[in-house]
Amino acid sequence: MRLRPDTRAGRLALGVAGWVLRRAIGLLSRTWSTRIVDGAVHLEAVLARPEPVILTFWHNRAVMATPFLKARLHDAGSTVAVLASASRDGELATRTLRPWGVHVVRGSATRGGREALWGTYRALRKLGASPVVIPDGPQGPPYVYKAGVLHLARLSRAPILPLAFACDRYWSIGSWDRLMVPRPFARVFVALAPLQRIPRELDDDDVEAARVRQETLLNEASRTAETAAGIPASLAPPPGADEGPDLAP
Repeated sequence: MRLRPDTRAGRLALGVAGWVLRRAIGLLSRTWSTRIVDGAVHLEAVLARPEPVILTFWHNRAVMATPFLKARLHDAGSTVAVLASASRDGELATRTLRPWGVHVVRGSATRGGREALWGTYRALRKLGASPVVIPDGPQGPPYVYKAGVLHLARLSRAPILPLAFACDRYWSIGSWDRLMVPRPFARVFVALAPLQRIPRELDDDDVEAARVRQETLLNEASRTAETAAGIPASLAPPPGADEGPDLAP
């Protein structure tokens, strides 16, 4: 049966699924060892500043990112906001994240993108929340940085903090981005790039140059994390590609 978030039964089922998913991530992540291998000073700078930042990472690293951001930002007193669509998946994300105290902005980056942008902007400016904006979401292509992050940074004048995640062993889910789920007792490695400020006044050529720059920074940080994890620095494997027996058997 397909769960529908616009029905009472669907909302109830999604609420149960959210609880199960939250518990699973919580229990699984307790077995992981997490280490920042580059850019710890940038996280310290974020925690020391009174203003929010825009948090970015690649879509298929979201399972690794969630407990890290909860432990290192949310539990340290920073409010984190996440964009979730009005779809079934968005409702599941909402039911999973809200009990952790995460501020959820409802809206779609593909349909009604303006509403989503303004909702995220309001969370950032009025609530002081640091929003998670996944630059290759919600449907890819994987590892292609979209300009929406830059528009939010220009509008809000908040800096972007690029975060990269890798682990030494994981399951690969058969989604468009080959979502990575670290196995029990995996080692997770994190690399951060410096805070990025986007000028407010940019023409189309400047926006594209800034987009390429942010994509390059996030890929370089990802390679640093992957090198520390001892896995091939191979970003953007096509869906269905053979990643090798040590990565996703």
